[in-house]
Amino acid sequence: MRPTLIVAGCTRSGMTMTMQMLHAGGVPVQGEFPAFEPYDIGTIPWSQVRGTAVKMVDAHLHLTPAGSYRVLLTTRNIVQQAMSMTKFLRAAGFILGVDQKRVRSSIERDVATIRNWAELQESMLHLPFEATLADPNGTAGKIRDFIGPEYSLDVERAAAAVISRSPKCYPGMMETRWL
Repeated sequence: MRPTLIVAGCTRSGMTMTMQMLHAGGVPVQGEFPAFEPYDIGTIPWSQVRGTAVKMVDAHLHLTPAGSYRVLLTTRNIVQQAMSMTKFLRAAGFILGVDQKRVRSSIERDVATIRNWAELQESMLHLPFEATLADPNGTAGKIRDFIGPEYSLDVERAAAAVISRSPKCYPGMMETRWL
């Protein structure tokens, strides 16, 4: 049986982009385009997602049960990620004012927890957001090599799923392009 692939990271780190790459490249994924979040946070039915890729939102709060997982860990420049997270939360109506230092501290703490968990899994591939945007083909090749022969990833199609843009926090919401 194929190993379960977990795309993990903190919000606004490139998890959705990575899921879109996997999907475009032919890997079986949980959920639907564009967000690939079929389950409420913390409620992934682990016995039902075996052998597919699943996006694990807020992994620092909801770690997996024992098992064999290959983790694609997404990270982003902490300042840009905090700006993007704040913008996203404001747009969703969750917050009006936020202390950027507190958001950054929270992300740093959460990323450390996720990284510690990920390092204990079968294997882990670190996918910096900036590197994926700078070289989608190179990143797609690394993903193909990491997920192994159990999955057949079309590198060109996976790379084509990446929207060419700056890694800096975009002034609008990128997601509205997909609706």
